[in-house]
Amino acid sequence: MNKLTVLLALALAFPQASPAADEWLKDEVLRQLSELRQDNARLRGEVDALKRRLDGAGEGRAGARALPLAELLGGGAVLGGAGAKVVVAEFGDFECPYCRKFGLAAFPEFKRRYIDTGKARYVARDFPLGFHAQARAAAAAARCAGRQDAYWAMRQKLFESQGGLGRELFLRLGAELRLDGDKLQACLDDSAMAGAVGQKERWLRLSY
Repeated sequence: MNKLTVLLALALAFPQASPAADEWLKDEVLRQLSELRQDNARLRGEVDALKRRLDGAGEGRAGARALPLAELLGGGAVLGGAGAKVVVAEFGDFECPYCRKFGLAAFPEFKRRYIDTGKARYVARDFPLGFHAQARAAAAAARCAGRQDAYWAMRQKLFESQGGLGRELFLRLGAELRLDGDKLQACLDDSAMAGAVGQKERWLRLSY
């Protein structure tokens, strides 16, 4: 019960109060009404400000969703036919344990049921996290393998060998996949490749 309600209850309980009491009660009620109006105006202002923030966030998300398909697919490794009605984009980190779990346990079944049947097209984008020391180098190794048409095979092996990521492993996996070793080494040393892998900040800006 607020003060105004209490004051009104007192006025009803003591209808024959003195003139001085009546005047005090009237002044107090008017003061409480003024404070309530101020509180109401403040709350309306806060609600309006929150609505503006939410509307702005919604416009940003809508802009991200409206990106052309070429923006989503460009620079990524793609599986599936162009006629698929659904495109699934993965932003992954080769040193992330959850990415590994998905890549080894769930992705093969997803590929069998949706990609291989033409229902979905799948694009893998690099999203190496800064606190994963080998994530960017591993992403470059997968891309370099992709230059020899072995991205997805290298991706599988990188996840399987996640605990030992490093240049020595990348070259050994390349040999296992029968890649051209000289081309693989040259690609790993290419600064342009390292720069291409490090574009996750751009995707952050587009996503939020």
